[in-house]
Amino acid sequence: MQTTLLGIGIAIILALIAALVGPHVVDWRSHRAMFEREASRLVGAQTHIDGAIDVKLLPVPSVTFRDVKIAGVTPEAGLSAREVSVEFALGSLVRGEWRATDMRLVAPEIHAGVDGKGHFAWAVNVSSADADTFSIDQFSIQDGTVILADAASKTREKLERFSFSGDLRSLAGPVRGDGGFVIRGERYAYRLSLGRKDGDGATRLRLNLNPADRPISSEIEGVLTLAKGVPAFAGTFTRTRTPDVKLAAGQVVANEPWRLTARVQATPAQASFDQVELLYGTEPRALKFAGTGKFAFGVYPRLDATLTTRQADFDRLVSLPAGTRRLPLVVVGALVKPFDGAPPAFPVKVDLRAEAATLGGGAIRNLRGTL
Repeated sequence: MQTTLLGIGIAIILALIAALVGPHVVDWRSHRAMFEREASRLVGAQTHIDGAIDVKLLPVPSVTFRDVKIAGVTPEAGLSAREVSVEFALGSLVRGEWRATDMRLVAPEIHAGVDGKGHFAWAVNVSSADADTFSIDQFSIQDGTVILADAASKTREKLERFSFSGDLRSLAGPVRGDGGFVIRGERYAYRLSLGRKDGDGATRLRLNLNPADRPISSEIEGVLTLAKGVPAFAGTFTRTRTPDVKLAAGQVVANEPWRLTARVQATPAQASFDQVELLYGTEPRALKFAGTGKFAFGVYPRLDATLTTRQADFDRLVSLPAGTRRLPLVVVGALVKPFDGAPPAFPVKVDLRAEAATLGGGAIRNLRGTL
């Protein structure tokens, strides 16, 4: 009995020594082709590993690839990363399943875009990949760069210091997590929830976006589809400005809040808005507008909208210092002030209509105006 136990103990010790020493003496570069072939199969795109490969078996099976490149299906798509690190679940690995408990992309550069025909492409080709083969419990991106290109408008947007932390149950979804990025020098935080694609290529999408230095939040929620590679979205859009208090020349100034909601139908060519509701100010003195709108993408982007209301008491909404005459221009200036900031980089036209209005102490019928 003692001999048997001694033999088992020696076998365990040898196995641990092999697990500790083995990965360091194996030349994993000679297995580069196997790693590249398996990675290409998982993501559905040609994958190259140009840097070092490190493999560990203890305390958990893990592998680290350096200088990784995934070739996209179009010139606008592709991914490269300084480092890709994966820790595997031992039980799943023994059963022949690819399940990562943790996966990290360090300093990736992700290219994605829409071509001239409206087709969307990026590095991972889910239709070609075996989407359910690989799942990730904890997925993170650190210090990334995302470059978005639109061939129709010949524009590019660059998201720097991009980060993400969440889970990826399969390459076909669902995906949930949060992170941040910097665009045009401004920092944003976001939360993302993307459901699993169904048989028609549709998935539920919810995205919250918040600039770090402004009291404004945006949210879109609805169904995102990729019919023959062309993205389309149908859902709701909400943009809110929360009331904030600032000190100006020794006085406390509270800015008026506003909330804009709309139903959205969007394609790479345009976005149409209906059931638009704009609530400006706080109840019960808030202004309420309803309307429609259309945003044209492409080389010459443009926003056109119409907002209407039955009754608009502008004097009641605006709080002016004592002794200030409620001249129409003064009231209008106070109303517009909360919308100041960086001007839009495209033409905007808004038609305003009110059946009845109070402005500067006077009553107005059938007020019309254009911004």
